[in-house]
Amino acid sequence: PDGSALFTSGSGARVRRAPEFVAAETFVDGFVPHCFSPDGKWLAGTSDTELGIWDVSATPPKVLWKVPAFRAHRADFTPDGRFLIARRCEPPHQGKVRVWALTASGPKLRYDTDQFAPNAWDTLSP
Repeated sequence: PDGSALFTSGSGARVRRAPEFVAAETFVDGFVPHCFSPDGKWLAGTSDTELGIWDVSATPPKVLWKVPAFRAHRADFTPDGRFLIARRCEPPHQGKVRVWALTASGPKLRYDTDQFAPNAWDTLSP
């Protein structure tokens, strides 16, 4: 969010830091980024088998939390950073949406359904 870090993926996830944006070491193979937290400290994304949040303010980045067997098509933090919303992409759960509250003791699942499969959501509205 402040322009001091750039995330790249492909043959491995890398965080590049300003001003030179020199690549740091690969920290997750097969990682697909989705979004930075509003404060820029966390990065949410998926690997081949899980959804996770990484602390990219740490060097090297470290995993904070993972949801096994949950590959997300899309994930977003709310603007206040209090929630993470993700939509699954693999059958038979395709379109399943989950919402986690991000608490001091770790993420807490707040919403989980197979009945609601939005194509888009708005995290900017109050």
